[in-house]
Amino acid sequence: MTADHSNVAKYSSREDPNFIALTNTLRDWVKELKPDGREADSSKTFSVGADTLAEPRDDERHQLPIKRLANILAVQEAPETDLSRYRERDGTCGWLQRKQSYHDWTRNSDDAPRVLWLTGLPGMGKSTVTQYIIERLNSQEGRPSSYGCQYHLFTEADGSKRSAAYALRSIAFQLALTFEVFRNKLLGLHQETGITFDRQNLNVVWSRIFESILFKLDLPSPLFWAFDALDEADVPVSLVKLIYQARPKCRVKVFFTSRPSPNLISLASSRKPFLRHESMTEDDTKSDIILYVRAVVNEVLLTDEEIQETVIDEILRKASGSFLWVKLGLETLRDRCHTQEDIQNALNEVPEGMEKLYRKLLDSIEALKTSDPRNYPKAYRMLALVACSARPLSVEEMKVALETEFTSFYNLEKSIDQLCGHFVKIGNSKVQLIHETARSFLLDPTEDREAFLDRGKCHEHLAKVCLSYLCDEEWRPRLSRIQAANPAERPAHNRHLSSVLTNHPFTVYATFYWAYHVSQAPVESKELFTSIQKFFDKYALSWIHAVVVMNNLRILTRSAQYLKLYVRESNSSPSSYIKISLAREDAKFLRLWAEDLIRVVGKYGLNLYQVPSCIYHVIPPLCPRESMIYKTYAQATGIALSVAGLSSQIWDDNLARLSIGEGKNISKVISTETYIVCLVDNGGVVVVYYAETCEELRRMNHGEWVTHIAANSTGSAIVTAGITKCKVWEISSGEELYQLPWKTDSNVMTIVFGSDDSEVLVGCDDCSVTSYNMESGTAKWKFVAVEADDKEHSCPRAMALSPDLTRVALAFRGQPVCIWDVTLPNTTQRPQRCIRAGDRANKDSWDLLDAIRWHPDGLSIFVLYQDTTIVHFDFIEGGQIENEETLAREMIVSPDGNILLTCNYAGTVSLWSLPHFRQLYQLHYDYEESVQDVVFSPDSQRFMDLRGSICNVWQPDILIRADETEADELSSADNTGDPLTQLGSQITSLASGPTEAYYICGKDNGTVVMYDAVEGKRVKNVYSHAKDVAVVTLACSPSGKYVASFDENGRVFTKRLQQKQGHVWAVFPGVDFRLESAEGSAQQFLFSPSEELLLVSSINSDRVWNLKTKLEVFRRNRESVLGVRLINHPSNKDMILSFEQHKTSIMHWSALKEPTPLLRLSHTVAPYVIEGFQTSSHRAESNPMLSPSIMALYDGTSSNKIRRVTLSPDRSIIICETPLGIVGGNQVLLEAIEMNKMREQRIKDFQRVPIPSLEINIERFLGFYEDHLVFLDKQYWVCTWHMNQLPEFAKRHFFIPRHWISPSSLPLITFLHNGTLFFPKHGEVAIIRSRFKL
Repeated sequence: MTADHSNVAKYSSREDPNFIALTNTLRDWVKELKPDGREADSSKTFSVGADTLAEPRDDERHQLPIKRLANILAVQEAPETDLSRYRERDGTCGWLQRKQSYHDWTRNSDDAPRVLWLTGLPGMGKSTVTQYIIERLNSQEGRPSSYGCQYHLFTEADGSKRSAAYALRSIAFQLALTFEVFRNKLLGLHQETGITFDRQNLNVVWSRIFESILFKLDLPSPLFWAFDALDEADVPVSLVKLIYQARPKCRVKVFFTSRPSPNLISLASSRKPFLRHESMTEDDTKSDIILYVRAVVNEVLLTDEEIQETVIDEILRKASGSFLWVKLGLETLRDRCHTQEDIQNALNEVPEGMEKLYRKLLDSIEALKTSDPRNYPKAYRMLALVACSARPLSVEEMKVALETEFTSFYNLEKSIDQLCGHFVKIGNSKVQLIHETARSFLLDPTEDREAFLDRGKCHEHLAKVCLSYLCDEEWRPRLSRIQAANPAERPAHNRHLSSVLTNHPFTVYATFYWAYHVSQAPVESKELFTSIQKFFDKYALSWIHAVVVMNNLRILTRSAQYLKLYVRESNSSPSSYIKISLAREDAKFLRLWAEDLIRVVGKYGLNLYQVPSCIYHVIPPLCPRESMIYKTYAQATGIALSVAGLSSQIWDDNLARLSIGEGKNISKVISTETYIVCLVDNGGVVVVYYAETCEELRRMNHGEWVTHIAANSTGSAIVTAGITKCKVWEISSGEELYQLPWKTDSNVMTIVFGSDDSEVLVGCDDCSVTSYNMESGTAKWKFVAVEADDKEHSCPRAMALSPDLTRVALAFRGQPVCIWDVTLPNTTQRPQRCIRAGDRANKDSWDLLDAIRWHPDGLSIFVLYQDTTIVHFDFIEGGQIENEETLAREMIVSPDGNILLTCNYAGTVSLWSLPHFRQLYQLHYDYEESVQDVVFSPDSQRFMDLRGSICNVWQPDILIRADETEADELSSADNTGDPLTQLGSQITSLASGPTEAYYICGKDNGTVVMYDAVEGKRVKNVYSHAKDVAVVTLACSPSGKYVASFDENGRVFTKRLQQKQGHVWAVFPGVDFRLESAEGSAQQFLFSPSEELLLVSSINSDRVWNLKTKLEVFRRNRESVLGVRLINHPSNKDMILSFEQHKTSIMHWSALKEPTPLLRLSHTVAPYVIEGFQTSSHRAESNPMLSPSIMALYDGTSSNKIRRVTLSPDRSIIICETPLGIVGGNQVLLEAIEMNKMREQRIKDFQRVPIPSLEINIERFLGFYEDHLVFLDKQYWVCTWHMNQLPEFAKRHFFIPRHWISPSSLPLITFLHNGTLFFPKHGEVAIIRSRFKL
């Protein structure tokens, strides 16, 4: 202040600069004060992704489960943060206490309404009423429930806070804090299934948390929930319908506020006994406004009661019941109340109505153009950032965004307060508009005024700010340092991430929302497109890396959809820069990048979470060659991986192919968040796969033919219905929980879980629905869907229980579909009949139908008739919609109720948007193979179909939608799926050539074909077995001179190969014979070191052939040994080493003398320890590092067979690989033999040493690279490990994409010593080359 000690407290007027400086400073100090109990103690916050959440408990014992709950439910911040925005308004809301509807709603009785819905115009104080109800229900004085009130305040300014799914997650989180039983069940669900709810849609959250857990609990008092500003939610109607349909054991009372939109008013009026609707009026809020005005006026005009009353009367007259107008009007008055004349002038100048008041506030900002032109651009940009941000920006984020144009602000909060008038408020360090009506005023033009802010330009600016922030070379090293902090230790990972985000506060916003702003920007902007192009050309991978370390891959799919919306807008804009000059190239550029982002999440999402940095050096080479990621980054400096041999240049929609094995078919499939469960067609075997990795978990045997399976609502258990018994299984452990024998002549038509896992509802073809208590083995109730006068009825053709289990739909031959209420006696009701419009005139003959499917909301059904017509019957509106274009033989409805999937007889799958049956997508399968069963994943983003022995997992990008984008908006004529391409005959055997220049494949059509090992191009059809007879065993001699093959009919061929000039190959005939049926199939070919002899080892015999004379020189029949593996002796060319499970033997090439056992393994033999490899004990039976499965192998109780024996390149070590089967969790045992320990083949020197601990994570041993072992781990990463290291130091290099994996491809994987890997994929061979960095 410019003043001496005498004048420091003297001011010429309120416009005196010293007075303004002093009052502004005092205001800043007041804002920094924290009223007691109003803000969270910063010491009680914990990290959730990139945000912090206030810890609501003082007891340190509760911190860990609360943090876990926040992560499981993906709750970003404490709900108190939103509630505090409204606490500054004073008012008792006493008018609400006088409403009978409020008292009725709070009563705990059956006849009391469950919902109280309050509607009012903008600014009338609905949020204040919500705050009042919450605080009253949470106070001891007005508390009708021991659980208080859980709440959510929707806000259009924050994308996540608009989400109805997030609202439910927040309600669940709050309830879990006070209700221990519910909290433990949520934690238990996560522990059993691994489910988290950050990426689950509204229906999944409702089903898994509320219907499956909360609503099944008996609570001593009702639950109270409050939802404010329902009209600002993303899907308000869907949320209300879910609440309407809820049938909890406890009472749930819900309070809504919203603006009086027609749709919501209609919905609020549709359930009058169930709901009370109140409309706010000026009379309701008048008393509260008087109290508020009087309090402010008393503060400003301390003594003059006459002036006070004048001001109060004038304010009330102009307010028209609007709290918001009163607040802004009083703030205007507060700044000018110097004299009585000033007050009167201010009252006269404050206009009536919000529109005029906003106009006056805006005039003061526009006046800066002339009075303070240097600060006007700052004020404009501040308002633009606040009005158009995807969520409220923090002060630090605002600072970063502004500093791209302006120099550093001394005190940004002060500058915002001074420059933005009363449009903006700051609370909890968040900058936001005073009200949603202010946003509309600033951005939306009217007939008599233009918008102050250009919405498109504002979004363009924000998009360029975000992209510029992300286009930084330092992001990759920053993020790599986070990963280097051992991400397996989550606390350390979070600390490093938090440090980066603290130092770079705009990171989260730029990462999450740049694409949103692009989608809202004008498409004609050349500068914006240039920024986007620069970002994708150089910085897209570091952005993906950031998304991964923030644990939110959904941002990639959401960003992809925003890019699609931007491109679509460009194609519809007549002045579009992209439409004029970039329609063919750059619009395609954006579409391809959008597709890449979606595919990367679907196909490689799990791998990204495992090793985030693989986005730089592994994923680009694995992408199709026409993808933008491949074109832009696959050839970048430092990439040590390349892929060749695959003809497909574009993405397909297939994520995985799950096979149960040859000769078996799958009849049923169900999907949960964690598992995919398949029912084998015969034998009653259920196969369980992990949904995320598509890895087989276990098989459960019902013990008889199973006709139906179903999962419980939490996805943790399944029920299997057989001929004579029903069983309930826990999926995670495979434990049989319950068994119910039944004796009935009826056949099961449908089976579902009831209110809990011990109740099962069974529908049979005798028209009955029976509820069984699986614990007691008794029937709880039985309903028979037969009318009293129906003496003769046939078995129903179809039966389906409603989602809430209260109704059953049945269809009989020659009759319409009938809907029965199973909660009422059949003698007191007539079924509701669903009659197709064309059948109404003909009552004697009705169209036959094939299937009935309920809509997930239970308010309608879909009926598929035999003429392939689908009819949608709506029970609420009473109408029906027909679709005659599907040609369907099967159909299902997605869990979110937005998509209908149909399959036709040719195996074509189609997706249709509901309710209008608009085709979104079609998938043509290469082979006309019918679909046995089909199911959606719970999040509706994938579907699985059964074709023979294969369960295909599909993820069309049409199913990956931005949160606020409806399916109809994304449908287009070109949404034809890219099918899984099967290139003719399939590869059934594979052998690599010695020069690493070619490889040879045996195929299921009987051909043996040579390919070059550089690009995978076909070189020559070497020869053929009988037509369509699969070649199952194949080998090349060490020099490549000979090739040997065996087919499934028992025939053995050898051929001699010779390469001539011009890369021409000559093929000469060799041995040709057939194994006798008693010998079994050929297990292995072994060429002698001189390549003069060939040993053909079958199940029951060994034969030695001379390849020069083409004569058999020796044959030996022996005891059946499935697991024998043979190699040439590393140091003696005349000897063969033979490996079996419990012994290792030596034989002579000349006569295959009776094997001489060198070592017979047993529990009494101490495994030899390789030098440098430390174990705690040399005795197998006492070594704690050896698993029970290995111990079973050594004590002779295991029947596992050796799969592979491999000699290291330097011939110093032999590795034996033995799969340990289902017992022990699909482990693999590796045993090592050091050849330098052998002296003259003495028995005591020849030892097979088990390698402890490594078996836990190994899927398949591949070979050697230099002095390291190479193996495929359980997540299909190719890893290296040195035997003198601890197992945890195994290093991951690259992964095999899971959609390549099949049971037939894994046994054929071939690894060469130079780092080249051959992997069969759908009739081709992927040639993967890697420069391993050991």
